[in-house]
Amino acid sequence: MIPVISVIGKFNAGKSSFFNNINYNNINLFFNFKYLTLNIKKKFNIYKNFNYIIFDTSGFNFFLNFNFNLNLFIYESDIIFFFIDNNKGIFYEDFYISFILKILKKYIFLIINKIDIFNLNINIFYYYKLGFLKPYIINSSNNFNIFYTINSCLSIYCYFKKCFYINFKINFFKIFFINFSKFQIKNFLNLFFNIKKIFFECKDIIDFNFKFLKFKFNLLTSFLIIKKFKNYNLNKFCFYNFLKWVVISESIFFFIDPFNNFENKFFISFLLKKKLKFLIFLINYLDLIGLKLKIYFYNFFKFKYNINNFYINFLSIFEKINFYYLFLYIKKFLNFFYFKINIKIKKFIFNLNNFLFFSKKKFKIFLCFIKQGSNKTPLIIIQGSKSKNFILDNNFKFLKNFFIFFLKLKSVFLNFKLI
Repeated sequence: MIPVISVIGKFNAGKSSFFNNINYNNINLFFNFKYLTLNIKKKFNIYKNFNYIIFDTSGFNFFLNFNFNLNLFIYESDIIFFFIDNNKGIFYEDFYISFILKILKKYIFLIINKIDIFNLNINIFYYYKLGFLKPYIINSSNNFNIFYTINSCLSIYCYFKKCFYINFKINFFKIFFINFSKFQIKNFLNLFFNIKKIFFECKDIIDFNFKFLKFKFNLLTSFLIIKKFKNYNLNKFCFYNFLKWVVISESIFFFIDPFNNFENKFFISFLLKKKLKFLIFLINYLDLIGLKLKIYFYNFFKFKYNINNFYINFLSIFEKINFYYLFLYIKKFLNFFYFKINIKIKKFIFNLNNFLFFSKKKFKIFLCFIKQGSNKTPLIIIQGSKSKNFILDNNFKFLKNFFIFFLKLKSVFLNFKLI
């Protein structure tokens, strides 16, 4: 999971300057003026292999009308940064917020802002009366101790909750199922993956791990979340909790009815226009060939949303005859995803080196890394002992065309390195 961080405190405590310095925003608000932040700011950020979503909230006061945002961020966020102004000390608002935070079982970190580095005008024991642990001392105006607090807080939270890292994203290939049809996904999962011990209706999103053809998968499924997207009066945390699973997933499966008018056009256009991931459309229609419908849906998604990396397949949950074809489709997917996961492909390298050996090229290739994105061309880094001689023999175009034909792509970037 990706933790959701909310910055909470009274007015004029340096929350917006802390938010802007973390996200490297050029427009920083350092004015000594109350109620400057009236709108909620949000940002998805990455820092030292940590993924997190941070929210900047408005200052709390007893006499303001937008204090309902405080309850929303307190109950829905995973990590809470409680800001206190060191120059003014503790107010009644701070005692009220601390009383609410003590009841909840959240990861709460007390942060004391506006610390003078040269004088260190602070009495730490004065802030222990709020009932929290050791506070963090920062100064958001000159970036003093800001990134240390984020690194320490996220390391504590992700150690206990086992969050996703970018470096360990390779271990499990993450798939996200989104249902836009009438049937239930739990029937598909019970029949196809033979999973019957999960209470599907307890949560909106359920994740579990499984293995298929020596691959490790992390399957994410959504059940109740699509019903909430039909109402446009949507909770912001409901949307961002759903969006954080979309961000970490490698591919997205859409279950679609062919004769159904798309009720969730807003959500479909949001995913497809952003070109986030590799998309796979599973159409709920029993047709073994389905050439006309396949051509229709292919042109529909290609020319309307301008996407290229997607598959279209027909599947019927109630008829088990198409499950055999679905296994064939998944093998086709894995042949493409085999490059997307950063795994050394021994058979492919062995056959390619034998081809170069019999063609008397006297050159060996080590395929190390392939980065495949839905919006960019892939990068292939190849290490060899005689890369200069290989390029001079006009083999560069041959190898590039070979990768384009093998990976079924438009273009490929090649990078040669000497061993």
